[in-house]
Amino acid sequence: PVSAESGGGMVRVPVDGSMRVRNIEIDPALIAAGDNAMLQDLIVVAVNEGLKRAQELVGAEMGRLGPLGGLKIPGFGGD
Repeated sequence: PVSAESGGGMVRVPVDGSMRVRNIEIDPALIAAGDNAMLQDLIVVAVNEGLKRAQELVGAEMGRLGPLGGLKIPGFGGD
């Protein structure tokens, strides 16, 4: 999984290669502040960044497999 954070680490979100958010960790001080709008914004930022990083990781892994993710299709890739 990859992890993203926002608010200087006050919100952390791990995302796996299946684009699933595995958890949302929120610093208790952020909850105690009672600023719901800010909390929501930080969660959205962390989730979106986590999904972006997971997509980039999956794309990089697929790229390492070669053209078309390593699929052997007659007529493509010199086959």
